[in-house]
Amino acid sequence: MPITLLDSIQDGQKVLLMHRFKLIILVSLLFPVLAYSAIYKWTDSEGNIHYSEKAPKGSDTKELNIQAGPSEKEVSEAKERMQRTNEQLKSYKQERVQKESAAKNEKIDAECAALQSHITKLQSSGPYELQLDDNRKIVAVGEESKAQLADGYRERMRKLGCK
Repeated sequence: MPITLLDSIQDGQKVLLMHRFKLIILVSLLFPVLAYSAIYKWTDSEGNIHYSEKAPKGSDTKELNIQAGPSEKEVSEAKERMQRTNEQLKSYKQERVQKESAAKNEKIDAECAALQSHITKLQSSGPYELQLDDNRKIVAVGEESKAQLADGYRERMRKLGCK
């Protein structure tokens, strides 16, 4: 049976080796936190801007507050929030389009009903009068002028897609 490196080490040394191994793992996990150092900015006598981890003596230096980038978890959470926000925006847009479409259809239906009412009035006997919003009147007395108005109303209904 082959002898391994651990077999040749005594029990006390094995414990010490395991503690050292744990310490190395712990230090390596903390390394990114420990690796942070301040960054300084200063301008030399010639007006050149410099950046360094050490502040030079005798110059006006400013320590820069440089934040570490977001962690993978923070990036993932931000992506999830963005996806939920985009889905919500899409839903709101669909809802708005549906409301706008319904309002447009209501307006068209109302105009179609008004046109149909005018056509019905034109088919009755006697003169036809229509009061416009700007205090003008449309008056059709003869059958020919009433037929022309009715044709115009029917054309408008056709363009609107009235039933």
